[in-house]
Amino acid sequence: MLLMVSILSVMMSVVMADPIRSIVVTGNQRYSRGTLLTYAAIAEGDDLASDHVAQIIHNLYLTEFFDDLSVQYDLEKETLYIHVVEKPILSDIQFSGYLHFSKSEIEKSLVEYKIEVSRPFNQRSLENMIRELQKLYAIDGYYEANITYQLKKQDNGTMILVLNIDEGATARISSIHFHGNVAFPSYVLNRVISLQSSNVMTFLTAADKYSEYKLEQDCLALENYYHDNGYPAMKVVDRRIALTDEKKGIVLDLFIDEGPRQTITQIEIDAPVSVDCALPRELDLPLLWNQSAINNYDSNIRDALNLQGYVYGEIRQDRIELDNDGHVKLVYRVFPGPKYRIRNYHIRGNTLTQERIVRNFITRPEGSMYSSVDLKDLNASLSRTGLFRDVQLHPQAIAGSEIDIYLSVEEDKTKKIFATGGASNIGYMWNVGFEDRNILGTGTRSVLKYES
Repeated sequence: MLLMVSILSVMMSVVMADPIRSIVVTGNQRYSRGTLLTYAAIAEGDDLASDHVAQIIHNLYLTEFFDDLSVQYDLEKETLYIHVVEKPILSDIQFSGYLHFSKSEIEKSLVEYKIEVSRPFNQRSLENMIRELQKLYAIDGYYEANITYQLKKQDNGTMILVLNIDEGATARISSIHFHGNVAFPSYVLNRVISLQSSNVMTFLTAADKYSEYKLEQDCLALENYYHDNGYPAMKVVDRRIALTDEKKGIVLDLFIDEGPRQTITQIEIDAPVSVDCALPRELDLPLLWNQSAINNYDSNIRDALNLQGYVYGEIRQDRIELDNDGHVKLVYRVFPGPKYRIRNYHIRGNTLTQERIVRNFITRPEGSMYSSVDLKDLNASLSRTGLFRDVQLHPQAIAGSEIDIYLSVEEDKTKKIFATGGASNIGYMWNVGFEDRNILGTGTRSVLKYES
């Protein structure tokens, strides 16, 4: 149902501006005459300029409420005629055949294209949505997915949309080929990735079931493996996916640029004397390039700065090649910036727990150097008390070199009533009691129990 617009001039030629003495609206059922004229931005008494008819059509078209419309002006009668064919309203949307995507996921896609119950039906939007959904199926290996629809018109002018989804069989990976790998043989790289070519075991594990997301994760896994084993510049530069002739299998080709193998033989830390002595001095050298170990070392340097109050310090890492054999030197240039002290703690959310109980866990009081490391420890300590469902700490720098820390807690339920009972060879026994793990907000546990 494509929108067809006709602009008819009946016994008229709009030259400059013609008066509109009356407007006749036909074909409207759900939308009142006044509503339609509001959308059209026209009223009786207006002058009809040469471009006004096109603007009326444009305004009505933007509503997406109509399958067809026409606008005519009778010069002799000075009357504007607007005829509309309203789009049917969707009264129901039905699905069949979906398994891979849930009903809620499909409904979300429909909503994104404004295809919803109680809204005017737009066939073009539906067809765009179907094309997008088929792309999503193909991304996950369902290359044979076929989506069709039926429109069932109802007597009351509404319509039922029936979406039929034939997902077809999932394309399985028939083979995986690595190109450009010299340092590690293909069988080693196969162990790094989760996708596998079809074999006896993949019948149980479904590891041969292709998806673009899995491929993306596997490329990252390959790069991380190389980066932790001497090749910091390795990249998966291309991946090619080809379907077998019968479209039942996938041939996956991964192209690798390994880059040079590098070994760290020297580490230098360039920092002011005031902080240099507190920084970690070295890794176990020589070290075949290991990105995970280097990241951990970077974190240790940042924590060492932080413990001294250098909250917003900057660390730059330079890699210097020492020779043509892959030996490199790491240089850390440390710009600590100003030290920050804790000005105040703002404790919120403790409607029952006394503030002094919360403050008992603070190891860095007001006036001491700020440390995000200690802040993490404070969060963990408060969470372990069992008094709080949630703990949030938000440092905020203020004027000068001071920091206020906003400590927000959400208290947990600490009171409960319990009762147990049972029969034994000496008779029936029971007990009832009351427990409070935060009596009077002091963090003290108290249990009252009566036994028969």
